[in-house]
Amino acid sequence: MPKKNPTANQALKFLYGQIQAGCRVVDPACTLDDANFRLYRNRYLMSFKERLKQKGSWDRDKEALIKAAKHHGVIAASVAQFSVDKTQVVSLQSFVKAGHVIEVECEAYVRSLAARAGKKPGPLGGPWCW
Repeated sequence: MPKKNPTANQALKFLYGQIQAGCRVVDPACTLDDANFRLYRNRYLMSFKERLKQKGSWDRDKEALIKAAKHHGVIAASVAQFSVDKTQVVSLQSFVKAGHVIEVECEAYVRSLAARAGKKPGPLGGPWCW
């Protein structure tokens, strides 16, 4: 029997920690600007609230969400490395760019799953993507 889903805030805080871990893969001293969590929470809160209403959705999709979060961090830290001063703080701009890459890939993955199942892909936006 699946465990109770976390709240959207709990899930987002947990995944933000995974983003931070991804950043540290690129540079162990890497940190995230404080504005990044507010943006992340505002961007995904409604979709997470909706998705977490479904029993077992967290247990079913948690591992994929962790992978996406870690990759978000790796990409954000990598983009930040292009700055002139090679800052160890991921700016909001780098964070947003990385988030866009993850959203595009999430959407492509969800659409490919639908196609493989012989279903017509739905509207843009995967179940967790946004």
